[in-house]
Order: sequence, then C-alpha cells, then structure tokens
Amino acid sequence: MFVLGAQDPEMMLISDILARLRDLGLPVKFTWAFGARGNVSASEAYNASSTFCSKIEEENIYFVECCLTDEAVKEIITHPSPNFRFLDHHKKGDHGYGMEAKCFLPASSIGQVLEILQQVGLRYHSAGSYSLGEGVKVVLEQSGYYLEAGQMVNYHLGQSVVATHRIVTEQEVLFVAAADHCLAAAYHGKCPGVNPDELMGWRISTRAKFQNLSEDELLARVDRAREILRKAEATRKNHVDEGPDTEGKCPLCLGIVDLREGGGEIQELPEAAVREGLAFLSTTTDRGGRKKVVLQVATSEQIKWFLGEKNPMELKDCYGDPARGFAGGYIA
Repeated sequence: MFVLGAQDPEMMLISDILARLRDLGLPVKFTWAFGARGNVSASEAYNASSTFCSKIEEENIYFVECCLTDEAVKEIITHPSPNFRFLDHHKKGDHGYGMEAKCFLPASSIGQVLEILQQVGLRYHSAGSYSLGEGVKVVLEQSGYYLEAGQMVNYHLGQSVVATHRIVTEQEVLFVAAADHCLAAAYHGKCPGVNPDELMGWRISTRAKFQNLSEDELLARVDRAREILRKAEATRKNHVDEGPDTEGKCPLCLGIVDLREGGGEIQELPEAAVREGLAFLSTTTDRGGRKKVVLQVATSEQIKWFLGEKNPMELKDCYGDPARGFAGGYIA
C-alpha cells in the first residue's frame, strides 16, 4: 500500500502509474493522505490526520512524501506488525536527501517508487526488439517502464508484436524527476538523459495545460517574472554597494534577491529565476493556508545560511537541501 502526500506534478504521475498497474489487475494499492480539508497540503503532509481509505490492512506501507500522526496510525493501520517505509528526498535521513543532480532519478520520490514496483514486474526497457524465444519477438517503440515479458502482451507464436502494456515513458519519468529534484541543475545539463531545451519546452507545455492557459500566455507570465527579478537584482546590487554586512544576516549581501515585500505572489517565479540564474526569497501561501518563506535556485552556502543561526527571520518547521538548492520555513 502506498500513501501519497501533497499533489504536485510528481505525485500525480506516481498516482497515474499506480492506477494503471492496479487497473491491469496487479496487486498494487494506493491512497491519499488527508488533512483538515481533504488531500493534504505541503504543510500538512507530514502530520496527516487520515487517509482516503478508512482502514489499511497491508503489512508493507510506503509513505511517499507524507506521514500520519500517531493517533491516525493507531486508528487506520490494522496489521499487527506493519512495516513502514518512507520514500522521500526532503529531509536529512531521507533516501534522496543530499544526492547530487547526476543521481536525480534514484534520489527522487518517483524513482524510489519505481524501484519498489519491480516487485510486481515493472521493468525499464529501452526501445527495440526483444526475443521471447520460439520465434516470438516483442517490439518496444519507446523506452520506458513495462511489465515483464509474460505480462506485457498477449502474443502469438512466430509473430512480432507491439507491446501494449507500457506503463510510462522514460522521458516523462526523467522530466518529472529532474524538474522536481533539481530544476536549475537540469537546465544546466547536469542531469544525465535530460535535454535542457526539451525539458524547458515540456515544462511550458505541461504547466500551460495544468493552468488552462496557452503556451504564449504562460511564457508571458515567465517574462513578467523575469523583469521583476532583474529590477530586484539591480536594487540588491545598489544595496550591497552601500556597505558590507558584517554580521552575515543580510540576504542581499549573500547574492539573494529578496521579493518578500513584493505585494503578492509572482506567477511562474521559479521558472523565471532558473532562467535568470538568480536565487530568490519570496513569501507564498500553501493550500492549507499557512504562509511560508522559500529560498530557491540557491547555492549550497545560501541554503546553509537560510537553515543556520544567522537567518534572522525566525521561521518554523524549516526544511531544505543544500545539494538541491531549495529551502523553506513557515511564518506561523
């Protein structure tokens, strides 16, 4: 049984993969972690109060970027000796925490889920023709994750057949994993198998569809955010020119653009910042209504500052990974 956390592009693809396997009759089950208003937000995911399933009877339970409260575990988990495993990359101790961009797939949550799914016969195969013996061949038109040969297709002896049970393409997995784990590094060509230009086009296409926008409308939002960043960077440089920060508490002096007082959330800011190559601080509100400050597109030293004692913002429930260039913390 997989318990899934806050809904984002990576988690939605994970749920799609699990649903496809379940619908093919494989022993795969999943549910969603619930908070006060239904599906958990990012701030509720590690303190979920329930799940979509009222009872979980399975022995092996995989929590994907989420966790239940102790009370919820006692109420929902019915197996006398459950085996919990956490698939994540956000906190120290997580399998994917601190892993470099070159290891983005096994570090990502979707990569960890795909590894578990080998137990039900899901395998990676590159495009090509594969012999099944006795003159039978399976033709895989795209590289991706397929069921084992015996489960992949209904075939006839002496024929070549096209596999019908491709669960997900390699490209979709790589793009989702790279964008979630280390977008800036991926745009700089540091993620093996990911073409930066193709990734950029894919992100624009998928984000536009998700928001019911045309690609031109989405790109216009990116351009507006880039202009805001450029102006903020000019302000930052002027501030630094006025004098050094001897206490090491000023984000501007650390090369971080500060957009916390910008008067509202800036659409497509992360995408714009990656393209500009500028680390930024901004304030956002998650789906649960909690306000938080995020630092993104940052160096490892900038992340360490955010998570360290010299950060004067007094945030709560801070998180971040210097290897991935992101951090955040809640205002209340």
